[in-house]
Amino acid sequence: MRARPVIAVAAALAAVACVVVFWRHGAQGDAGLQHWLAVHTGTLNEPGGYYGFFSGFGSDLAEVTLIGAVGGLWHKHNCHTKGCWRIGRHVVAGTPWCNRHHEAARADVPDAVPPAADPLDARFTKLIESVDGLAAAIRAAMAPSGPRSGGFAK
Repeated sequence: MRARPVIAVAAALAAVACVVVFWRHGAQGDAGLQHWLAVHTGTLNEPGGYYGFFSGFGSDLAEVTLIGAVGGLWHKHNCHTKGCWRIGRHVVAGTPWCNRHHEAARADVPDAVPPAADPLDARFTKLIESVDGLAAAIRAAMAPSGPRSGGFAK
């Protein structure tokens, strides 16, 4: 077993033990972490129930929500290579990749084919062909039918 996980678990257990001991008793006879938490969240010595919380610490919940939203957007738009912090500007198979990793991501996609032509391009091409055909038909209809006729073909 590697030493890093053991050290991390031991440090976490030591931190939990310190919080449990200092929650009620404190270091030098004061009220401890519970009192500190009550003062700093605004729930101690206020005129009404939780007035201090909602006018102080509780009003910061909106900022915490915004920080969470920024984190969610970062997760959605950053490069999906493990450990890469860059913004993904290239989408390969629906996943964003950065400039450094997008070529490797394209190689991993088995059906990496060039994108098909836009269906609107095909419709536009058909429309142009039909307009050209209509223009050719009008020109043919307006062409003189004989060497001396000056009107429409009959």
